Amino acid sequence: MKPVKELTAEDMVKALETLKDDTGWQIVRKAIGEQKRIAELKIFGEIERTEEDTDDALKRERRGLARLMDYPDELIEQLSTKEGVVPEMDPYSKEGME
Repeated sequence: MKPVKELTAEDMVKALETLKDDTGWQIVRKAIGEQKRIAELKIFGEIERTEEDTDDALKRERRGLARLMDYPDELIEQLSTKEGVVPEMDPYSKEGME
């Protein structure tokens, strides 16, 4: 695996946008969506539960899976705001300090 070069926020946003369009991410997202749907069906009693499948555990699982599906968009939003900009290491730089 190649070492990752130092990326700017703009580089990361571009990479995340590319990731969202990638077939591999679409496959992963579909699998996550299927797991989320199974948790929902267990919550509503349409699929048999195991002992570990409490309402709280299933709701946490569903929320976690939903967040995972939206994670690239969440990162893009964070990186696109002023708060997402990390100031340069140059002590005289004003970038990100507004």
